[in-house]
Amino acid sequence: MNIFVRPAVKADLAPLHQLFGSAPDYDPPEKFAGHLADSDAGFATFLVAEADGSVVGMVTAYTQKAPMADMLPAFETQKIPEMKALQVAPVARQQGVAKALVTALEQELQKQGHNQIGITVRATNGAAQRLYAKLGYLPDTHGLYYQGKPASQGDLLVLDRAAQWCMVKALA
Repeated sequence: MNIFVRPAVKADLAPLHQLFGSAPDYDPPEKFAGHLADSDAGFATFLVAEADGSVVGMVTAYTQKAPMADMLPAFETQKIPEMKALQVAPVARQQGVAKALVTALEQELQKQGHNQIGITVRATNGAAQRLYAKLGYLPDTHGLYYQGKPASQGDLLVLDRAAQWCMVKALA
């Protein structure tokens, strides 16, 4: 599979909606247009991956709070770009698409002058946690977040979408 990563454009919205628009684990379809608008306005970087001429994945990183996306307060105050919405079509998984998207995103953020990147990963998403660990991401100093706030020892939490591990990576 030949993978090509490039900036997202308006023509990508329909294929992204078709790929990810109805699946419960993905961002809702209106977010795709929001990510593109935020990218066009300079709040974010929005990339797509193509394989054999078809869009097969996407990733976004926000460098500041934007109309479509809040940033984790720890990332926002430290001015660490936050990766969001890494999504790969089921038929393209385990073929290097996610790695290609993340690598291209990291390179673009380095060009913009950033020296770190952060991400929150659902506590129940072991596959994503393993991927990010392989790519050099480490838990940050706060570890587990719930509803955007660091969890403390003794907290009783529900393991739902709001329970997320916070991970960071230094960009060389």
